Amino acid sequence: MPQNFSSKNPKMSKRIKYEAYTKEIKKRFGYIITSFLFSLSICYYKATQLVFLFTSSCYTKSSLEPKINFIFTDVREAFSATLLICVVFSLFSLSLFVIYSSVCFFLPCWFLYERSGKLLIVCASFCSFIFYTLWIHLFIIPKVCDFFFAFQVQDIDCFSLLVEPRILSYVSWEVWFLVFASFIYALVCFLLFLITSGKINLAFWSKNRKSRIFSSGLLAALVSPPEFLSQLSLSLGLFVLCELIVFFAFLYSSFANKGGSKALLGCSNHLNSTNL
Repeated sequence: MPQNFSSKNPKMSKRIKYEAYTKEIKKRFGYIITSFLFSLSICYYKATQLVFLFTSSCYTKSSLEPKINFIFTDVREAFSATLLICVVFSLFSLSLFVIYSSVCFFLPCWFLYERSGKLLIVCASFCSFIFYTLWIHLFIIPKVCDFFFAFQVQDIDCFSLLVEPRILSYVSWEVWFLVFASFIYALVCFLLFLITSGKINLAFWSKNRKSRIFSSGLLAALVSPPEFLSQLSLSLGLFVLCELIVFFAFLYSSFANKGGSKALLGCSNHLNSTNL
């Protein structure tokens, strides 16, 4: 934990403070790297169980076979998929230690009355992120796989269309799906933080609507396949999601701070100012 530079050392130079904090950051970063390597070695030791656990969302009711047979067409593909799964589980298990180390580093900088509130926010955010990730993995991804597996054909005698997914392709797709879902979660938390802290207001949000449309389209072009319909659907979904989040956040903030009548007035002003 960094030293407490209080009034006992009023003449201590900024350079000494900077060196002390830099040393503390390097020490904590070394702890994190060591913990990551240790966690990665444990995950690699139990790689078979983790691969089954990670790909368990692929087993759906639309799977025509009793089990999904993954294949790999390259010599290194199975190893790459296994290593990627081990890295994902290592980062997921290490996230609690990273948050704990960061909170302990910044804790001396907070006032006593700030600590309880910020610690509560950190704990609630971390727990909600864990449950959100598990919900995506256990419920959403199986629904998506169920949709894709429904296109299999086995009833026709002279024609069949069965799935034989490559292990690295499926693992990369699920990792991308989880990363994108985590980005949506971070976007929601960031918007709620800006609204509750008063960083943005209704006037600012209504004035910059065109820039949000452009940002949604740019983000959709970066993360989606080069298809017009998929990019259009994703950009519209992101834009509508941001609008709904901000609308309900302003509604709640208005009811909490100004009362019900002023809240309804603010919501009506927000709806009237939605001209592109």
